[in-house]
Order: sequence, then C-alpha cells, then structure tokens
Amino acid sequence: MFTAINLLLSSLLLGIGYENFWPFTVLAIAIFLFIILKIRTFSRSFLFGWLFLSIYLAYITRWLFAVWPAEWMGLENEPIVLPLIFLIWLLLSAAMGIIGGIFAILIFIANTKLRSSEGRLVFVVPCAWIITEYLRAWFFSIFTAGQNALLGPHWTFGHLGYSLDNKFFLNLAAIFGVYGLSWIVVFWVLLWFF
Repeated sequence: MFTAINLLLSSLLLGIGYENFWPFTVLAIAIFLFIILKIRTFSRSFLFGWLFLSIYLAYITRWLFAVWPAEWMGLENEPIVLPLIFLIWLLLSAAMGIIGGIFAILIFIANTKLRSSEGRLVFVVPCAWIITEYLRAWFFSIFTAGQNALLGPHWTFGHLGYSLDNKFFLNLAAIFGVYGLSWIVVFWVLLWFF
C-alpha cells in the first residue's frame, strides 16, 4: 500500500514539475527510481512502470477535455461526447503507459544483471529512459495514425527535458536537446540520491 501511494505521489509530482516547478520533477524521478530499483519481480516491475507513466500522462493530458474535440469530430450528441472523450483520454494514457512498463522491465533486467556493479546503472538507467521516451513518441504517432498521418517521433509532449525551464537548463538544451536534458535529469537523480 505504501509503495502504491508513493507511486501515485511520484506520478503527480512529475506532472506538477512538468507544468510548473522543475525540482518536483527531480523529486518525482527519485521516488520512482527508488521504487523501481527495489522491485524483485518482472511482472511487478512492468505493472509499476505502467501505472507510473499512465497516471503521469493522464495528468498532463487532461487538457483534452478543454479542447472539446467533439466539435471538429462532427459529434453533436453531448451525452455521448463526454464519456467518449473520457474513454479516449483513458485509453491513450493507458496505452502510452505501456512504455513506462517497458522502461521498468529494462531497469529490472539491468538491475538483475548488474547488481554487483551499481556504478554501471548510473549510465544504463538514463539511457533506458531516453530510449523509452523516444519509443513513446513513436508509439503515440502509431496509436493516433489516421489518413495522411505523418509517422515519426513527433509527439514529445511529456518528455522530462521540457520540465527544466530555467536559464541554465535552456542553455544545455541548445547543446543536447530534449533527450539530452532527460538523460541529464535521470543521471543527476541517480548520482544524487543513490
């Protein structure tokens, strides 16, 4: 129960950090990695990674309700529209959360194989994070593909690098890009907290 509460807390902190206050991002990633690195089963790793990312993405994509896509989708029956938008939002968050499960599985495997050399995990975990962020961008493109869709890693909304909104990090973004900033955040968290 305590782990589930911490997982929920870290997801929400990451959402708040993404939108407003970057230190929450660091704290959220620290809590999440602490949970993931302690898990000793394959299935729990996937489940916790999936839950973490699903809750985070649901939080940061709540704007979908304000957009009210029913008008441009040609849907006029309001009693059906709100549940339909809710269902799309929920399915999108849950489907994209699968990538969080993949990240957690990668960490589980790395932690199992590299248990005696935790120094290597400091480099493996950030690399796994940016690989799964890249996969998430592709996954969204494929998940929402339609007629005349452009497939590619174009949906980077929610990447960690975007939450770093102060001048120092913006200068680093010019050099490393959003994926580099994401790598730096996870690397820094591992160095600082573990």
